[in-house]
Amino acid sequence: MLERGIDDKLNLIESSLYSCSEGEVTLEETKAGGEAKVKFILNNSCIAFFHMESNKPKYFKCKNCSDNIVFEKINDSEWKLHVIELKRTVKLKEWEKIKEQFKGAILNAKALSGVLEIKIKEIICYTGFRRDCLGKELVDLKTFIGLEASQTPYIEWDSGRVHIDLDSKLVLRHQKIQLDAETGEAELRV
Repeated sequence: MLERGIDDKLNLIESSLYSCSEGEVTLEETKAGGEAKVKFILNNSCIAFFHMESNKPKYFKCKNCSDNIVFEKINDSEWKLHVIELKRTVKLKEWEKIKEQFKGAILNAKALSGVLEIKIKEIICYTGFRRDCLGKELVDLKTFIGLEASQTPYIEWDSGRVHIDLDSKLVLRHQKIQLDAETGEAELRV
């Protein structure tokens, strides 16, 4: 259950861009050719923000942004941030873009958390996809000079961690969401 103070602050935000739930929310990508739908099941109350990529503030240098974010209430003073990007196919070029989209979403989530006066304790990133081609392309197998082995894109993709260069270097949990190849749908219990 969300407390009254949060409800009052949510009234400052366009109601079509978010949804409050007791633990289940459906996240969608509706762009032609990349349609996807993920039923996101959480253990706690949450606030989901949709269509972040087209509703982000313009004052951040990072112009990319993930599709959706979900704030999950952990306790009365702390929240978990879930950052979700949905793609049809993940290749090297897409993975680099996804990481920039995570970065933009985290910046926007921090701005929203300031308005809502909530403290983010943990950030987890998710990538939903139909096809995983990262590491399968010959170019992906080259050595990435200047990167630690854990940061090379194909190793990072399989590691369960993602490196985001924000105001400091963040190493965050990353979870893959395998979408149905035909429908683009999935269910994820976190």
